[in-house]
Amino acid sequence: GCSAVAALALHRVREKVAGVPVLVAFAALAAATLVCKSLGAIVLTTIGIALLLLPVPGAAWIVLLVMPLVYMATRLTEPKLFDDVLGLLGFVSDDRVDSLAYRWRCEDLLAGIGWQKPWFGVTGRGYATYDEYGEVTRVVTDSLWIISFVGFGFTGLAGSMGTFLLGAGRGLLARARATVAGARGAEVGIGIMLLLVTFDSLANAFATPVWVLVAGA
Repeated sequence: GCSAVAALALHRVREKVAGVPVLVAFAALAAATLVCKSLGAIVLTTIGIALLLLPVPGAAWIVLLVMPLVYMATRLTEPKLFDDVLGLLGFVSDDRVDSLAYRWRCEDLLAGIGWQKPWFGVTGRGYATYDEYGEVTRVVTDSLWIISFVGFGFTGLAGSMGTFLLGAGRGLLARARATVAGARGAEVGIGIMLLLVTFDSLANAFATPVWVLVAGA
């Protein structure tokens, strides 16, 4: 999905690469994203394409950049607020609601561990939760943000998620400051890609070195 967004951004700079129209690559990558049948990836890719093509005011970019911070802060301090969200999602699918509820329950357990040593984390080598009998309970670690917080505290959380958000902010705010003609550069595409990665990291942990490379770029 991010590769499709990158191809579309590149098309605004160069029409061909090695003699091949960039739009052909975009079409192939977008089709591959659909074939993967991952709802989250398809939604994020669609949002990325829309952000790249449609005029977006600077205030909207700021809201998008702040949203992950608000989400993480709320999940760490007032997790019960998300119980109402589960009720609103009841019309979608009971299976999806149950899956999300279980995921958030695991995050609550992990957050409790992380708060024991909130600045530098409990350990980077693994952690476990226990029931009232002292037995180890099964807990799923799906999200990069909670893994970073538990393992490395606020320092690690700022390092992992902050790397993505800082790169996204530089790219997206560059567009807000530029004219339409001057906003065709790769910075915008990189900014949108990193924004999508940030949102995905709130639910998944696909932290490949590629994202760090993109953020550095």
